[in-house]
Amino acid sequence: MESGTSGVGLHPVVTDFEFVPNRGDGLPVVRCLAYKDLTTGEEGKLWADKLGPKPPAAFTHPEATLVAYAARAELGCFRALGWPFPGRVIDLFFLFKREITETRNRTIPAYSLPFASIAWSTR
Repeated sequence: MESGTSGVGLHPVVTDFEFVPNRGDGLPVVRCLAYKDLTTGEEGKLWADKLGPKPPAAFTHPEATLVAYAARAELGCFRALGWPFPGRVIDLFFLFKREITETRNRTIPAYSLPFASIAWSTR
C-alpha cells in the first residue's frame, strides 16, 4: 500500500465550518473552518481572513473524502468560498438517521437528531 493512502480509495478529512446562514444570495458567510485529515494527521483551524481562493491541501487530494455531520452545510461553505467539491462525501447525519430509523426501527424528530446522536454514542 502506498504511503498516505487508506487502501480503500478514501482519504477522509473530518470537516466543520462555522457560518452565518445567508448573505443575501443564498450562500453562507463563512466564519471559520476546522479540519483533520485522518490519513496524514494534517489539521487546521482557519478564520475567515485565512480562507483564500484555494482550499487547504487536505481537500485537494485525488481521494479526498469530506466527512461531516450535515455535509450539505459544509458543501455550501465550499461553494461560498469558490472551492471545488471533494470527489466523495460521507454525511454522518444520514448514516446516523439510517441507523436509528432502519436498523433500530425508531423515529426521532429531525430537530433532535444531533442530541440523539450524542446520547446514542454514549450508551
